[in-house]
Amino acid sequence: MGPTITPLVSCIVITKDRPDALGDCLQSIVNSSYEHERVQIIVVDNGTGGQALQVVATGQYKAAVIETGRNLLTSAACNVGANAAEGEYLFFMADDNLLHQDAIKSLVEASQHLQVGILAPVCYFQNDRERIASSGVRIDLWSGT
Repeated sequence: MGPTITPLVSCIVITKDRPDALGDCLQSIVNSSYEHERVQIIVVDNGTGGQALQVVATGQYKAAVIETGRNLLTSAACNVGANAAEGEYLFFMADDNLLHQDAIKSLVEASQHLQVGILAPVCYFQNDRERIASSGVRIDLWSGT
């Protein structure tokens, strides 16, 4: 039996007019405990006029920037990022999200042991990190419940 290959994860970050938040978000991805070589970062600049490219151009982050030229809204911007992604797993984030260092690793491990199509981490409010903003949902795709 050969060595186990760690799956490639594409982190797709949607940004619009928040360069400082984008820098913090990208730094949280860089600080991840997941193997750095197995993380592809894609920033979808959703009509900021090049602000995302300026953040990435600092050289602190190895990321691809896709400029949409206009605000496509979140779902269409996610689709743009997904079309460019090469990962076995896609991890969607907004620029004001911060990633827990073990989030990617935990979600990939869970996906390999559960029969699910979508996983999401617990998300906390940025200004109140004790208060949960979202803890995901469970939907039976057969019944819709």
